[in-house]
Amino acid sequence: MLSTPTPTPTAILDPSLIPSNATYLSPPPLRTPKYEKTLAMIKPDAMENAAVICKGLLKAGFDVLAKKRLCLTRLEAREFLSNPSSSSSTLADDTNPTIENLTNGILEIMILGCIDATAKLQQFLPREVAIHVSENVYEAAREIKFFFPDEDLNTIEQTTPSMAVEYLQRTIFPHLEPALRSLCHEKPQYPVVSSTPRDFDGTDKCDM
Repeated sequence: MLSTPTPTPTAILDPSLIPSNATYLSPPPLRTPKYEKTLAMIKPDAMENAAVICKGLLKAGFDVLAKKRLCLTRLEAREFLSNPSSSSSTLADDTNPTIENLTNGILEIMILGCIDATAKLQQFLPREVAIHVSENVYEAAREIKFFFPDEDLNTIEQTTPSMAVEYLQRTIFPHLEPALRSLCHEKPQYPVVSSTPRDFDGTDKCDM
Protein backbone atom coordinates (compact mmCIF):
# COMPACT_ATOMS: atom_id res chain seq x y z
CA MET A 1 0.00 0.00 0.00
CA LEU A 2 1.42 3.35 -1.06
CA SER A 3 1.64 6.02 1.64
CA THR A 4 1.01 9.67 0.90
CA PRO A 5 4.14 11.73 1.56
CA THR A 6 3.75 14.27 4.35
CA PRO A 7 4.89 17.80 3.44
CA THR A 8 7.78 19.00 5.53
CA PRO A 9 7.42 22.12 7.68
CA THR A 10 10.40 23.69 5.91
CA ALA A 11 8.40 23.96 2.69
CA ILE A 12 5.77 25.98 4.48
CA LEU A 13 8.35 28.25 6.10
CA ASP A 14 10.35 28.77 2.91
CA PRO A 15 11.06 32.56 2.76
CA SER A 16 10.81 32.50 -1.02
CA LEU A 17 7.11 31.73 -0.73
CA ILE A 18 6.41 34.97 1.18
CA PRO A 19 5.23 37.79 -1.13
CA SER A 20 7.65 40.69 -1.38
CA ASN A 21 4.86 43.18 -0.64
CA ALA A 22 3.69 41.36 2.50
CA THR A 23 3.00 43.63 5.47
CA TYR A 24 3.29 42.72 9.11
CA LEU A 25 1.38 44.12 12.04
CA SER A 26 3.61 44.70 15.03
CA PRO A 27 2.02 44.27 18.47
CA PRO A 28 1.35 47.48 20.41
CA PRO A 29 4.14 48.41 22.83
CA LEU A 30 3.65 47.15 26.36
CA ARG A 31 2.73 49.83 28.88
CA THR A 32 5.37 50.10 31.58
CA PRO A 33 3.78 50.43 35.03
CA LYS A 34 4.72 53.75 36.60
CA TYR A 35 5.18 54.81 40.19
CA GLU A 36 2.58 57.52 40.75
CA LYS A 37 1.40 59.87 43.43
CA THR A 38 -2.27 60.34 44.15
CA LEU A 39 -4.42 62.02 46.78
CA ALA A 40 -6.79 60.58 49.33
CA MET A 41 -8.93 62.65 51.68
CA ILE A 42 -10.64 61.32 54.77
CA LYS A 43 -13.64 63.55 55.38
CA PRO A 44 -14.85 64.60 58.85
CA ASP A 45 -17.53 61.89 58.97
CA ALA A 46 -14.85 59.17 58.74
CA MET A 47 -12.11 60.69 60.90
CA GLU A 48 -12.87 58.33 63.78
CA ASN A 49 -11.75 55.49 61.48
CA ALA A 50 -8.69 57.32 60.10
CA ALA A 51 -6.16 55.02 61.80
CA VAL A 52 -7.89 51.90 60.46
CA ILE A 53 -8.04 53.37 56.93
CA CYS A 54 -4.33 54.31 56.99
CA LYS A 55 -3.37 50.85 58.23
CA GLY A 56 -5.37 49.28 55.41
CA LEU A 57 -3.65 51.50 52.84
CA LEU A 58 -0.22 50.48 54.05
CA LYS A 59 -1.19 46.83 54.02
CA ALA A 60 -2.43 47.22 50.42
CA GLY A 61 1.03 48.41 49.35
CA PHE A 62 0.63 52.20 49.34
CA ASP A 63 3.41 54.45 50.61
CA VAL A 64 2.17 57.40 52.69
CA LEU A 65 4.46 60.11 51.31
CA ALA A 66 2.88 63.08 53.09
CA LYS A 67 -0.01 63.63 55.47
CA LYS A 68 -1.68 66.59 57.14
CA ARG A 69 -4.84 67.45 59.04
CA LEU A 70 -6.67 70.71 58.47
CA CYS A 71 -10.02 72.45 58.27
CA LEU A 72 -11.33 74.04 55.07
CA THR A 73 -13.24 77.29 54.78
CA ARG A 74 -16.23 77.37 52.44
CA LEU A 75 -14.21 79.39 49.93
CA GLU A 76 -11.35 76.86 49.99
CA ALA A 77 -13.81 73.99 49.58
CA ARG A 78 -15.38 75.75 46.58
CA GLU A 79 -11.94 76.24 45.02
CA PHE A 80 -11.02 72.60 45.60
CA LEU A 81 -14.24 71.31 44.03
CA SER A 82 -14.08 73.66 41.04
CA ASN A 83 -13.31 72.17 37.64
CA PRO A 84 -10.60 74.34 36.06
CA SER A 85 -11.42 73.01 32.58
CA SER A 86 -15.00 74.28 32.81
CA SER A 87 -15.65 77.75 31.36
CA SER A 88 -19.11 78.06 32.88
CA SER A 89 -17.95 79.08 36.35
CA THR A 90 -14.72 79.68 38.20
CA LEU A 91 -15.91 78.29 41.52
CA ALA A 92 -18.19 75.46 42.55
CA ASP A 93 -21.73 76.38 43.49
CA ASP A 94 -21.96 77.31 47.17
CA THR A 95 -25.11 75.19 47.45
CA ASN A 96 -23.13 72.02 46.62
CA PRO A 97 -23.81 69.61 49.53
CA THR A 98 -20.22 68.37 49.38
CA ILE A 99 -19.04 71.80 50.52
CA GLU A 100 -20.97 71.39 53.76
CA ASN A 101 -19.49 67.91 54.17
CA LEU A 102 -15.93 69.19 53.68
CA THR A 103 -16.25 72.12 56.06
CA ASN A 104 -17.95 70.58 59.09
CA GLY A 105 -14.78 69.31 60.79
CA ILE A 106 -11.18 68.15 60.46
CA LEU A 107 -9.93 66.47 57.27
CA GLU A 108 -6.96 64.17 56.84
CA ILE A 109 -5.18 64.67 53.52
CA MET A 110 -2.65 62.11 52.28
CA ILE A 111 -0.31 61.80 49.32
CA LEU A 112 -0.09 58.12 48.50
CA GLY A 113 2.39 56.47 46.18
CA CYS A 114 2.66 53.10 44.43
CA ILE A 115 2.61 51.61 40.94
CA ASP A 116 -0.46 53.01 39.12
CA ALA A 117 -1.55 54.62 42.39
CA THR A 118 -4.68 56.43 41.18
CA ALA A 119 -6.29 53.41 39.52
CA LYS A 120 -5.28 51.12 42.37
CA LEU A 121 -6.69 53.50 44.98
CA GLN A 122 -10.02 53.68 43.17
CA GLN A 123 -10.25 49.89 43.39
CA PHE A 124 -9.22 49.85 47.04
CA LEU A 125 -11.30 52.84 48.16
CA PRO A 126 -14.23 53.40 45.79
CA ARG A 127 -15.57 56.94 45.81
CA GLU A 128 -18.00 57.39 48.66
CA VAL A 129 -19.34 60.15 50.88
CA ALA A 130 -16.75 59.73 53.66
CA ILE A 131 -13.57 59.37 51.54
CA HIS A 132 -12.45 61.41 48.56
CA VAL A 133 -10.33 59.69 45.87
CA SER A 134 -8.84 61.41 42.83
CA GLU A 135 -10.71 60.56 39.63
CA ASN A 136 -7.65 60.33 37.39
CA VAL A 137 -3.95 61.19 37.28
CA TYR A 138 -4.64 64.76 36.11
CA GLU A 139 -7.05 65.45 38.95
CA ALA A 140 -4.59 63.81 41.35
CA ALA A 141 -1.88 66.26 40.26
CA ARG A 142 -4.22 69.26 40.65
CA GLU A 143 -5.48 68.15 44.06
CA ILE A 144 -1.98 67.41 45.37
CA LYS A 145 -0.84 70.88 44.33
CA PHE A 146 -3.89 72.39 46.02
CA PHE A 147 -2.98 70.96 49.45
CA PHE A 148 0.79 70.51 49.00
CA PRO A 149 1.98 73.39 46.74
CA ASP A 150 5.68 72.50 47.11
CA GLU A 151 5.25 68.80 46.28
CA ASP A 152 7.31 67.51 43.34
CA LEU A 153 4.99 65.59 41.03
CA ASN A 154 7.74 64.00 38.96
CA THR A 155 8.24 60.25 39.11
CA ILE A 156 10.06 59.28 42.26
CA GLU A 157 13.57 58.04 41.51
CA GLN A 158 14.40 56.38 44.80
CA THR A 159 13.23 52.84 45.47
CA THR A 160 10.50 52.55 48.10
CA PRO A 161 9.59 49.28 49.86
CA SER A 162 6.42 48.75 47.86
CA MET A 163 8.29 49.39 44.58
CA ALA A 164 10.89 46.78 45.49
CA VAL A 165 8.29 44.18 46.44
CA GLU A 166 6.23 44.83 43.32
CA TYR A 167 9.32 44.59 41.10
CA LEU A 168 10.37 41.29 42.66
CA GLN A 169 6.87 39.81 42.34
CA ARG A 170 6.56 40.92 38.72
CA THR A 171 10.02 40.11 37.33
CA ILE A 172 12.06 37.90 39.66
CA PHE A 173 9.79 35.51 41.57
CA PRO A 174 8.03 34.02 38.49
CA HIS A 175 11.43 32.79 37.22
CA LEU A 176 13.21 32.18 40.51
CA GLU A 177 10.65 29.84 42.08
CA PRO A 178 10.47 27.35 39.17
CA ALA A 179 14.26 27.37 38.90
CA LEU A 180 14.69 26.58 42.59
CA ARG A 181 12.11 23.80 42.42
CA SER A 182 13.84 22.30 39.41
CA LEU A 183 17.19 22.51 41.19
CA CYS A 184 15.81 20.64 44.21
CA HIS A 185 14.95 17.64 41.99
CA GLU A 186 18.26 17.62 40.12
CA LYS A 187 21.35 15.77 41.35
CA PRO A 188 24.41 18.04 41.23
CA GLN A 189 27.19 17.03 38.86
CA TYR A 190 29.84 17.36 41.55
CA PRO A 191 28.15 16.71 44.90
CA VAL A 192 29.95 17.67 48.09
CA VAL A 193 30.86 14.43 49.90
CA SER A 194 33.07 15.89 52.62
CA SER A 195 33.54 19.19 54.37
CA THR A 196 37.25 18.46 54.91
CA PRO A 197 39.47 20.81 52.85
CA ARG A 198 41.25 18.89 50.10
CA ASP A 199 44.05 19.62 47.67
CA PHE A 200 43.56 19.17 43.97
CA ASP A 201 45.09 15.67 44.20
CA GLY A 202 42.35 14.57 46.61
CA THR A 203 44.48 14.30 49.77
CA ASP A 204 43.28 15.83 53.00
CA LYS A 205 45.18 18.93 54.01
CA CYS A 206 44.78 17.96 57.66
CA ASP A 207 46.89 14.80 57.10
CA MET A 208 49.89 16.72 55.77
